[in-house]
Amino acid sequence: MKRKGVNGVLLTPSSGGWCLWRQEGAGWESAGSDPDLAVLLEKVPAGTEWTVALPETMVVTERMELPAVESGELAGMVGLQLEKSLPYPVEESAFAFEEVRRLEEGGSVVFCLVAGSAQLERLFQPVRLAGRIPGRMVLYAQMVAAGGSEKNRELCLWLEPGGVCAAVAHHGRLEFLQGGMESDGDFEGELRRFLLAADLAGAGGVLDGVRVDSELRGLERSVGGVTGLPVDWVEKGRWDLEKVAGDLVPGQWRQEQEKTRKTGDLKARVQGAAAVYLLMVAGAFLFLAWLKYGVRKMDAQLLQIQPVIEEINQRKALWGGLAPAVDPSSYTIELLHLVFRSLPNPEVKITIFEQKGGGFRVEGEAPSPIQCAEFMEKLQAEPGLANYRIEGAPPGVLSNGGARFSIFAKP
Repeated sequence: MKRKGVNGVLLTPSSGGWCLWRQEGAGWESAGSDPDLAVLLEKVPAGTEWTVALPETMVVTERMELPAVESGELAGMVGLQLEKSLPYPVEESAFAFEEVRRLEEGGSVVFCLVAGSAQLERLFQPVRLAGRIPGRMVLYAQMVAAGGSEKNRELCLWLEPGGVCAAVAHHGRLEFLQGGMESDGDFEGELRRFLLAADLAGAGGVLDGVRVDSELRGLERSVGGVTGLPVDWVEKGRWDLEKVAGDLVPGQWRQEQEKTRKTGDLKARVQGAAAVYLLMVAGAFLFLAWLKYGVRKMDAQLLQIQPVIEEINQRKALWGGLAPAVDPSSYTIELLHLVFRSLPNPEVKITIFEQKGGGFRVEGEAPSPIQCAEFMEKLQAEPGLANYRIEGAPPGVLSNGGARFSIFAKP
């Protein structure tokens, strides 16, 4: 049931309301007091986790003697006992407990703390509206008991808003608690009645020590007269929260806080994604603008070199027209020589040879379509005509059984 939290800021009850403490080394230094809890929390930076110690008047305490069970079953047994004794449902409260000691006959003594959710809501409503809840909530009496020398049985006395509080601690753990004792009346009588009530509850016995808050120095004679023991005076600020067990922060508060945290994380992620998206859009616009600038620059350069391009095209056309005249392989006589050299036999006749546009056309007749095909294959295989693409339509069959061909050579 123990929950450790960030203990750098602590709020404790005082005779005037609440006191704010900040951790300094191994101790605590007072940082102010005020009747209003919310006023003190204004001095605590947002996001700082803080611990609050509740006064005795805010909790119901119960000492239980339970049979021996496994540690994991102890919480369930405590819950069942509280359902029988509490005036309201356990679900409407926050409770914590600590196993004080083992009994010789078996079983254990458990000291239980219960804080009603409605009462906590009233006290912490202004703080919760500001979106802040305690990182940890304990009982101030636990801190007093845990701050001793852990003797077998000690009497602890301190002052709270409701009066003097008294507790019996067993090795630094609360076993019996009572508040509202008057320091200026019959204090000795009230203290005797408290010790008798502790005996009747099973928490009595021989006291090994007495620890009293230094604010109650006026009660030294009364305390000594009742207990017969010297008083060990205790200064505030010497608490060790690591020795305090339990946490009374309602589970619903933590669920709400976790939900708020997740909502905030989701909002931050959405905002981050939106920022990244906007940056990407801005980058895309910048890239588009850069492309447009590049296109305009290239257009300007093309416009500048357009006369040069036109001059080159004109020279190319001129050289293209002169190519047949200056290239021996395109001379008409050379082409005719290659064409006639490709004839499969003398019976294949050339009737038309036309050279135009860098290519040429050959028409003629052959004794059969097969010889027409042979002629075109020889033209395609001629090394001297490798720069031409030789194509032809299917041969036309003549009435005498011969065939007419038409072949085109394209550069």
